[in-house]
Amino acid sequence: MKYMVLIAGITIANVTNFEVTNNDTTHIKTYYSNGNMESKGMKVHKLKEGEWIYYTDKGFPYKIERYRTGRVLKSLNLRDYNGSSK
Repeated sequence: MKYMVLIAGITIANVTNFEVTNNDTTHIKTYYSNGNMESKGMKVHKLKEGEWIYYTDKGFPYKIERYRTGRVLKSLNLRDYNGSSK
């Protein structure tokens, strides 16, 4: 009987940017060094498109922007969880 031993090295790394591309559309998520999400949105032909959400380093959303071909159509600043303005 033959046995095969596989030794795998595990590397822990900080992910700061995650992209999934399908043709000309890229879904993007960026992260703070603490692992919380910094922003998420989509690019079409390398330009921001649709809704982008931005988060504080604590993980709370603080801004939502709507884009069309890289230009901001609307920007909404949110209030943090205790009601004070960001």
